[in-house]
Amino acid sequence: MAQGEVDTKKCGSALVSSLATGLKPRYHFAALEKTYYERLPYRNHIVLQENTQHATRFIALANVGNPEKKKYLYAFSIVPMKLMDAAELVKQPPDVTENPYRKLGKEISIGKQIPAPEEESACQFFFDLNERQGRKRSSTGRERKSPHPKQPRKPPQPPGPCWFCLASPEVEKHLVVNVGTHCYLALAKGGLSDDHVLILPIGHYQSVVELSAEVVEEVEKYKATLRRFFKSRGKRCILFERNYKSHHLQLQGGPGK
Repeated sequence: MAQGEVDTKKCGSALVSSLATGLKPRYHFAALEKTYYERLPYRNHIVLQENTQHATRFIALANVGNPEKKKYLYAFSIVPMKLMDAAELVKQPPDVTENPYRKLGKEISIGKQIPAPEEESACQFFFDLNERQGRKRSSTGRERKSPHPKQPRKPPQPPGPCWFCLASPEVEKHLVVNVGTHCYLALAKGGLSDDHVLILPIGHYQSVVELSAEVVEEVEKYKATLRRFFKSRGKRCILFERNYKSHHLQLQGGPGK
């Protein structure tokens, strides 16, 4: 689309944008502005904070028979979600961008948003999940709980060697400062400063949102300890998690003036 042809700040619908954010379509077609435009695909999740989801492609089409001969047809082949492999479905295109509606969602409140569930929704990818684990259905059609108590969730296992799993032979143990029950503290290799440290889970977790309650509790204890340590030295504690795909959570910590 030529620059200046459509004022993107004045066109569009906040309601449809909110709907697209919630529904997360794989393809989103529009024709209101009667012009052709195809943006780069955008992701439907926050990196390192949410589970990876499929990308969305937005395509605007011109009206049929337009004198400028702008594109008004779009041919494509699509496989239904329930027939796709989960890993293939959420595979991110190399040119994927951030979700363009997130900033809009912060500025415009449309109704009351429903908080995201802790566990991934069963209907998220429309897989066949009719047989639900842990519950049995009685002859009356009602569900009854399994007599077996729910086992605590185990951390996911790494697909291969991991430099940050404490039990891995690849971990550089000379950098380890302290080991807790669920987490450990280590110096950063090639850190930003001499006091640059890492809070890492002992189990193989990819991001903070995947941590179990007991791991989160211990992470908070380490954070509080670091704050007290840097405060005793007249400095502030800066904590951050890199917005970058990583196979093992690394909560960065260091001093700031």
